[in-house]
Amino acid sequence: MQIPEAPGVAGRTGVTSTDRPSRAATRRPFRDAIAVAAGSRAFIFAVAFASAALIGIGDLPVGWRFPVRAEVFSGWLGSLFNPWAHWDGVWYIKIATSGYADADGSTAFFPLFPMLVRYLGVLLNGNLLLTGIIISLLCYAGSVWLLWRLVRQDFDEEIAGRAVVYLAVGPLSFFLQAVYTESLFLLLTLACFVFAREGRWRLAGIMGLLATLTRSTGVLLLVPMAYYYYDRCGWRLRKTDSHVANLLMVFEGLLVWMTYLALAFGKPLAFSSAQAQWERSLGAPNYTVTKAVAATVWGLRKVIS
Repeated sequence: MQIPEAPGVAGRTGVTSTDRPSRAATRRPFRDAIAVAAGSRAFIFAVAFASAALIGIGDLPVGWRFPVRAEVFSGWLGSLFNPWAHWDGVWYIKIATSGYADADGSTAFFPLFPMLVRYLGVLLNGNLLLTGIIISLLCYAGSVWLLWRLVRQDFDEEIAGRAVVYLAVGPLSFFLQAVYTESLFLLLTLACFVFAREGRWRLAGIMGLLATLTRSTGVLLLVPMAYYYYDRCGWRLRKTDSHVANLLMVFEGLLVWMTYLALAFGKPLAFSSAQAQWERSLGAPNYTVTKAVAATVWGLRKVIS
């Protein structure tokens, strides 16, 4: 005698619970990626510590050093932390300490990061070096999560994990824990992309505004935001005027900075004219490569000498 099938069983594909990947298996790429992301920070700290302790930091031009605030540690703590606030990091700490001045070229550095260092530094008793490092590390952690979330919108866990690993071990990833804007800008850029992909235009606009207050290149976020907007909504102005206004918030960050410069120094474009002091200008990609090679040779000579 044939036993009848239970209702609803007929037509099933035969997939059983043993065929489905376990939750632990699907989360393994995420855990592995997080381990690499965290381990890479520890490794880079160790390399910097060994380099500073064994080779030494060397003599830097006086304009690139700020011993009172940017070199607050000595001994092995100095080898561990002080190297992360050299070059641009010194200027961010100077700005966080005493604000902007027109004559010294500090207006080339946009204000959000030094503002965070200044006001969050109160929590660490005014230790702006450590504050800047912690801000960068926290922004790096947030960037790792947002990158995973962004890639997972189109790909599986394994590819998302690879994206996180490539970010963590990239040759320039050491900037992501320095007293630089890289981590903060990356966090805000990824947040802008995620919110734009999800159609959350106001949040995307706010992230774009903050990114522009971090670096001048933040204004370029309007391009992908406009693309995502068109892909989702089209250009139906009667129904989407408010959303378009949210996209244009990207420019408001630049307007805020220009307004401050106009009120403080009478020069709304002071950030642009200050770029000449840092030898920054528009140029072809091959020019950047040439400058990078020259800087590498200069650095090697400093180490050898």
